[in-house]
Amino acid sequence: MRERVDYDVYYKARKEEAEEIIHDAEEFVGRVSEALKKVLESDR
Repeated sequence: MRERVDYDVYYKARKEEAEEIIHDAEEFVGRVSEALKKVLESDR
């Protein structure tokens, strides 16, 4: 756990930025899912 500090940084994304971040995350999850499928198939 991190030590408590006197400040934290907060960033509020615009709607467009948030949608882009979500889209990128969904693509990343898709790539990870495909990679896991390939790994699991190669173990058989």
